Amino acid sequence: AKPFFVTVCRENEDPTFWEWSVNPLTREPQIPEEDARAIRQLLARQDGGIVLQNAKFDAKALLAAGVTDWTPLWPLTHDTLMAGHLLASNHKHDLTSMVLEYLGVDIQPYEDRLEKVVKECRTLAKREFPDWQLAGKDCPGMPSAKEKTWKYDTWLPRALVNVGASGDGVETVLSEYACADSFFTLKVWH
Repeated sequence: AKPFFVTVCRENEDPTFWEWSVNPLTREPQIPEEDARAIRQLLARQDGGIVLQNAKFDAKALLAAGVTDWTPLWPLTHDTLMAGHLLASNHKHDLTSMVLEYLGVDIQPYEDRLEKVVKECRTLAKREFPDWQLAGKDCPGMPSAKEKTWKYDTWLPRALVNVGASGDGVETVLSEYACADSFFTLKVWH
């Protein structure tokens, strides 16, 4: 899957994010060149390091979308997933578990809310827009999709807003979830 949402969190600042429309018929994100350039410039200025959760995933996604080649950034990259394995290989290493273990904060409600909204959006899209390409176990281009595919469709709330749909927090549910992830990834690293 190509990225359609990128968030960064710097020390003592609120997270910054870019959210892009996704063509619902092709699942291709529509990434403005000025956004890709802004992300590349931001990454080029990070001489103190870049902290990610599962850096390999993010690097591949940004490369696939044509945003940036991560190769020159690897020496600056710190991965909380890998650090978690080094600290306690027998513990869980997903971000939610590590934030709870190391910071005592439960960020699961962000994901629960996102899941609820995306599943509602999927139901609406299936009914109102049957040609839209929603995620599924056997969909082309999704070799790692299993039974639970709702997370592959977190672009849907914005797509539905773009065609006039609305709902409780639909416009902000993804940014709240992703910005919390970015914020707490940095906190876990420290």
